[in-house]
Amino acid sequence: MSARHSAQDAPSAAESHARRSLLARIHCLRRDAGWSEDEYRDILQGRTGKRSAADLDFAALGKVIDQLAPLVASQVKARAANDWAFIDKASAEKRPLLRKVFAVCRALGAGRRYAEGIAKRQSGGVARRLEMMSYEELHKLVAALVNTQRSKAAAAAKTAAVTPPGAQP
Repeated sequence: MSARHSAQDAPSAAESHARRSLLARIHCLRRDAGWSEDEYRDILQGRTGKRSAADLDFAALGKVIDQLAPLVASQVKARAANDWAFIDKASAEKRPLLRKVFAVCRALGAGRRYAEGIAKRQSGGVARRLEMMSYEELHKLVAALVNTQRSKAAAAAKTAAVTPPGAQP
């Protein structure tokens, strides 16, 4: 094969960037789904006949993303619902606070990890799982989450008041 022939076959910089973006998207989907390397490769082979996304052409990469995105989204949604299943098993004293944490996190568009991150900051860097927190710790966490919710709502209202109708913020 001559150098001239390989130069003609080389993708342009834009094509190369687009291909890398599609490969990155596929790997993000894999991470979000929580698949092991073997699970991912088995799924990829079942859908494309290839064990590696790098072996796929541009069109096949797009098809794989179109197929995997809804599957991953449903798995992530199911996992998110299970993340909060422990609330029903918590003590009767803690259940209302845990439900409030869930409701505020949902309103903020955040998950359980966000609430646990706030609890970690409040405890001086000690990782805290929600189901292991005391009533007092949960009470402080709820107060912090509600304050965050209020400040975000105030910032949104301020932005809406400053932005003229029909203009982009």
